Amino acid sequence: NTCPLCSFLWLAGAVLTFEFHLCISFHMWRGRLRLRPSPFQGSLAAGAVVCSFGFCTSGQWGFSFPAKDRQNSSVWGAFRSLVRPYPVALCEAGKETGQEGVKDEVLGVVFPRKLSVMTAAWQKPVEHVYVGSAPRCMQDACWFPPARAYSLGLYLKDEALKEADAKSADRNATTFFDDSVEKSLHFVFVSKKDSTHIKDGFERSLGKFLAKGEETASKQLQQFVAIIKRLEFRMGAELTVTFVPSPDHPKTIVMFKPSPEGEQTVMGNIEGNALRVAFHKLYLLPGEKGTYKYPSMTKKFIADLEAGSPK
Repeated sequence: NTCPLCSFLWLAGAVLTFEFHLCISFHMWRGRLRLRPSPFQGSLAAGAVVCSFGFCTSGQWGFSFPAKDRQNSSVWGAFRSLVRPYPVALCEAGKETGQEGVKDEVLGVVFPRKLSVMTAAWQKPVEHVYVGSAPRCMQDACWFPPARAYSLGLYLKDEALKEADAKSADRNATTFFDDSVEKSLHFVFVSKKDSTHIKDGFERSLGKFLAKGEETASKQLQQFVAIIKRLEFRMGAELTVTFVPSPDHPKTIVMFKPSPEGEQTVMGNIEGNALRVAFHKLYLLPGEKGTYKYPSMTKKFIADLEAGSPK
């Protein structure tokens, strides 16, 4: 069935996407993305989103030429690359994948229920348990493909969760998000990113939570960004940062997997507290004014934690 109106809306949306992309991508890395569409542009965008729900349920696109021709059409391929990712994410929202993992509600990334991580040299990997996940998109504009950066999974030490469950204690963020609890942040990148861009982002964001003029803290951050700079962030690349609290030897262990099918490698072991605490303040803990650096992400982690791990 052909929907001329839907065809028009999607074609108009593709043109507007191309129009915005030139200026938006230029400012995105500086964190200055501001979307201020005109009433006409806003109407087209709203109509396209409404029609996308129809596509989700019916599986039909508003184009009259056959499916075989669509697949072989270079025009169709280019158009689909602009507009299809968002409807697909909407269609797949909230789905779970049985024993294999849990799917991110927005970007469609599948997180394993248990993550094998290294916490010490010359020892066997330990398992951290999935607690929640949240998407990271520039200005929270996850509907816009170029704005999507990564999906972040939060994992906690299995023993900590079991102990709380055995006591029938509430899973609250105050207890588990504290930097005294062993945990991992598992980054899954949803598009190819330049390593320098990722390095600069981490250096700028984490640097705000380090004590100014403290040489030890600065050295830990530089160790971390040096690791990031030499990595290649393709679509599907996985970066795991594990935080091991210890009165004597606190540390941050960095692991990397170039692709879902690749092999995970330990990239570095950074001794000290400063970097570990900075990561907690960036993603999990409130600042001095009681606000979060990334409110949508932290609140999603809190909601997932309080709801309990998926059964």
